[in-house]
Amino acid sequence: MMPMAGTVYLVGAGPGDPGLLTRRGARLLRTADVILYDRLVSRALLALARPEADRIPVGKRPGGMGITQADIHERLISAARRGQVVVRLKGGDPFVFGRGSEEREACLRAGVPCVVVPGVTSAIAGPGAMGIPVTARGVARSFVVLTGHNADDGGGRADGEEECDGDWGRPDTVVVLMGRQSLPAVTARLKKLGYGPDTGAALVDRATMRSQRGVRASLGTIAAAADRAGIETPAVLVVGDVVEQSVTGPLLPLAGARVMVTRPHHASTVLAEHLRARGAEVIVGPAIGITYMEPDVGALPPVSWDWVVFTSRHAVRGWWRWLARHNLDARVVAGSRVAAVGPSTAGELRRIGLRADLIPTEFRAAALVKTLAPHLDRGSQVLHPCGTRARAEVREGLQHAAEVHDLVVYATCDRAPGPSLRRRVAQGVDYLLLHSPSAAQVMVTHRLVPPEAVIACIGPTTAAAAQSLGLSPLIVAEEHTDRGLVAALERHAGGDRS
Repeated sequence: MMPMAGTVYLVGAGPGDPGLLTRRGARLLRTADVILYDRLVSRALLALARPEADRIPVGKRPGGMGITQADIHERLISAARRGQVVVRLKGGDPFVFGRGSEEREACLRAGVPCVVVPGVTSAIAGPGAMGIPVTARGVARSFVVLTGHNADDGGGRADGEEECDGDWGRPDTVVVLMGRQSLPAVTARLKKLGYGPDTGAALVDRATMRSQRGVRASLGTIAAAADRAGIETPAVLVVGDVVEQSVTGPLLPLAGARVMVTRPHHASTVLAEHLRARGAEVIVGPAIGITYMEPDVGALPPVSWDWVVFTSRHAVRGWWRWLARHNLDARVVAGSRVAAVGPSTAGELRRIGLRADLIPTEFRAAALVKTLAPHLDRGSQVLHPCGTRARAEVREGLQHAAEVHDLVVYATCDRAPGPSLRRRVAQGVDYLLLHSPSAAQVMVTHRLVPPEAVIACIGPTTAAAAQSLGLSPLIVAEEHTDRGLVAALERHAGGDRS
């Protein structure tokens, strides 16, 4: 469903981890004309927006002066009346202490359509990130979500969060948002409600993020424990017997690691999810861009091909797009055999209905040439769909045994890093992933290689290129695939430095 111009979308950004944004929220960000975002929203989410979209920060700091709620209402309404698609990106869920109801009411009173896109609230995700359930069979059948702001009749509110001075009640589990600043007053109030000082308590700071920190104690000691642990705001407090029921498991293999992926965004989705699932924070900083192009077929001889050789997924996609533009399909290579450089390329072929007849055991061009050569003779005709920066390795490696014809179906171009990416990199990177010699070249040319980062390469070809540029790769994947690269990162992070 396409977003409508002149509409405001209240989108929940989730608790912090950009992977917890809903799919609908991501689609809206990619099509928005204007994005008004809170202070704590992940910059990775803003990177989803179109380059020409207006990104407007409207967050407030605790106790600080800044944009008012009325100003936010006016900006939302004005942008929508200009016929723009407006996304109001709010931390957590828009309707959980986020003043989303006020913003929706203001829009509707002004005659502006307003749609709510729920998000994952930190009230549940915060405890969950520490392995604490808010309900547990036989332990807790109810929970309440409160805000710690003004628990002691003092303290400012941030990012438009609501205050709550109502009846806190006495449920099995209490979750308190924004409670760090007034933690002593919050714990005192809970004690008055009948929660004993020995009741289990936990506090988590920046839940679901790389920088997440948590502390467990009792209600009577949690404030002091938080001070010792350096827990900062924003933080989520959870109180109740469920804290004692949680089991602390082993850390994820890449917990706390900040990993930079240099592939284009569309080619990084699966890899980024694998890394996040292992606890890493992922920065996608594309070093290169891919543009599919119309190949020059006039130079190709009118022959049938004995072999069609693909050395990348982009070659498969570009070749298939070219066929589709001319109302052709895979029947043009009927009778040909197909070679793929590795399982990723072979998988791309399967998606268009072709099966690779040959895949080398080592997933790089040199191994493909070595494996394919015995299947050729002097009269063999080989078609090689490739990119503008295709290495001559295939053509030169096979020309003694066959006639090889390159078909350039895509262009590889450098992508200069923007200021937002430079700021994120300046905050620190633990691992820099390089997937091609071109990516290594761009990173060096634009001086974007973090000095503290461990260089990880998908294979020896990329590693050799990185070394020639003065880099020192410490990790080279044994299996030259994303899976192999992630496995190599895990071994390194686990202490295997061999």
